[in-house]
Amino acid sequence: MPLRSVLAVVCSVYGALAQTYDFCIDGKPSVPIEWDNSRDPNIEVIYAQAPLFSTNPKIGQKGRFLNMYHTAIALRQTVTVPAVQQKYWTLEFDVQSGSVVDGSLPRIDGETLSWDNEARFCLTEGLLHGREHWTTSFDSVALITGVHARATLEQAVYRFNGTGTKTKPFYGLWNIKPRRSTSPTIRDVTCGDGANWFLHHIQSELKIPLVPWFKLKVSKANIHARELVPVDTSNPAEWSRMVQYYKKQTEFVKGGVSMFERFLAFVATFPCKYVYDANEDIYYRIYGNHFPYFDFEYEEMPLMPSPYVDGIVEV
Repeated sequence: MPLRSVLAVVCSVYGALAQTYDFCIDGKPSVPIEWDNSRDPNIEVIYAQAPLFSTNPKIGQKGRFLNMYHTAIALRQTVTVPAVQQKYWTLEFDVQSGSVVDGSLPRIDGETLSWDNEARFCLTEGLLHGREHWTTSFDSVALITGVHARATLEQAVYRFNGTGTKTKPFYGLWNIKPRRSTSPTIRDVTCGDGANWFLHHIQSELKIPLVPWFKLKVSKANIHARELVPVDTSNPAEWSRMVQYYKKQTEFVKGGVSMFERFLAFVATFPCKYVYDANEDIYYRIYGNHFPYFDFEYEEMPLMPSPYVDGIVEV
């Protein structure tokens, strides 16, 4: 593939990822009163997915061609006061800053790197963006009561939101499974994980079965690598090389420089050279990254609990 085509493909992907959205502006800090007061205590749990950034009319449904999907949980209940109606709530887990790029690139101040990548849950009243937005999946997978919904939010959702800043879990865009079996790996932490943890709690902790045909599928952003080697952050020369790499990556992704400088930043960014695992607080040097450098997969995942408890990783 000609270099111009490679640059166009990578720029289009990063252009989509650079979109900023309003996350958790109207997030409800408490359990909805309808869950306790409704005459119909049953709440449908809906697995909802849409192509990533499809709310942007310039992007639309194009995310599906790259296997890029946003995942959420919708909760639907029939209430009778003040009139019989269906009410929705949307539960999302995402980077709190509202920008995947801001959550995946550091802020650079001289030789200092800092990150804005806290990931949190948000419960919003209503079905975000309307039913027409959720074109990939909108499947009712379980039926729970208001008591179950309250328990799940209190036990498997809100405990992640009350630990303050700079505590786990952190958003992690990249999933890396190096070809060398002895190498460390990096597990991504994205919107699909929040849905996974929520559904796992319902099934495994509350013992409420999901519909038998349901399979959880989420998007994975994979960086190709032969090996990951921890960076010696105490080595000034190595640290400086890594900071310079992130500066060039930021110029390429965010722009703010001339087209020629952005092209040079692209050349400096690929092959991928460094990655940060925020949840382990380890910088890695990437060896063996090759074209197409990264790819997106839409793959089935087993239901599993969150490994993070009050900002600590369970082992």
